[in-house]
Formats: sequence, C-alpha cells, structure tokens
Amino acid sequence: MYGKYDIFIAYKESKSRITGKGYRAPKDWDKYWDEKLSVGEKQNITNLSNYLISIWQNIDLDAYMDAGFKTYKTFDFKKLLCPKVIDTYIRRDKTKKRDIVLNGDILLENMEYVRSLIDIEDNSDMIREYCKDKNRVLDDYMNNRIDGGFLFWLIYDMYLHINELDKNMISYIHNNWNELKRDLAKLRNIIKRIV
Repeated sequence: MYGKYDIFIAYKESKSRITGKGYRAPKDWDKYWDEKLSVGEKQNITNLSNYLISIWQNIDLDAYMDAGFKTYKTFDFKKLLCPKVIDTYIRRDKTKKRDIVLNGDILLENMEYVRSLIDIEDNSDMIREYCKDKNRVLDDYMNNRIDGGFLFWLIYDMYLHINELDKNMISYIHNNWNELKRDLAKLRNIIKRIV
C-alpha cells in the first residue's frame, strides 16, 4: 500500500497544511534517506510502512498524519507510532464514520468519485459496475472515499449486496438504518434524476 516515500510525502503535506508553509520533495530520495534521516526516523518510517502494508490497510494516511499534528505541536518522524497519535486517529475516524448524512450534495459528490474510477456514461450502469467489487466499495467507505449515506443508498436500493460479516464493518450505518431510510425517502426525486 504505502511505501517509505509515500509516508514521507504524507508527513510533509500534512505539515504544510498545518503550518501554512510549502515543502519540497527531495530530488534524490535514496540519497535523502541515507544521509538526512536518523536511524530512529528511518526505523519508524519503515515500521509504519510495514504496518500499513499488513495490519493497518484501511488507514487514511493523510488523516493519520493530521492526527499526529493535532496531538503534538512538534510532531516528527520519531512520534509516528506513538500510542497517543494512534488513539487520536481512531477517535477522529470513529467520529467521522458516526456522522452519517444523506443528502443530494453527498450523493452527487460520491457519484463524481465513482465516475473518476469507472468511465461509463449511464449512471445506473456505472453504479452496478462499481458495486460488482464489494470489497472495493467497503474499502472506499472504510478509507472515507465514499460517505456512509451513499453506501446506505447502494445497499438499500440493492446495488450492493452484503452479508452478516460485512454488516459488522458498517455498524454505524446499520445502527442508523431507520433514520437513513427516512432521509432517502425525501431524496427520491433527486435519485430519479441521477440514475
């Protein structure tokens, strides 16, 4: 998933967003890795890369780095795997997933994301093609690429079929099912125009 260079760039981009200052990517990454980073920094970057490849596959790296800067004003590579950063990321991710909203703007934004992946003119066919790979759809939700309200619509209108195990991954949607159903009923005219 994410290599050492990806982690380095995500850190620099997050720092740039937080401080409002720009950054430059190293021209020669291998030389920068060998000469500029300390042994501890290299080890932490390598460990985080290994975690992201194996057990932390659903992590949004940009949000993780932002959580690091939210936790520590002096967040650096030495604190990449600090438990406080991990806890902050988990707390913020849960909060985002709990806040499930379903409205016309969210449907349109998510449709644009799907269109960026699948180049089919007819929206209904595009959604069906997207939902053929259930794991990709759930992964997009877990990585905050699509919203919970959009995922609910895909499931409720039977574009996406999930089993009991999948329901555990989307427990916030399952817990808000009736509320989302009412919101969806209000959006039927918009949905008719979309698909």
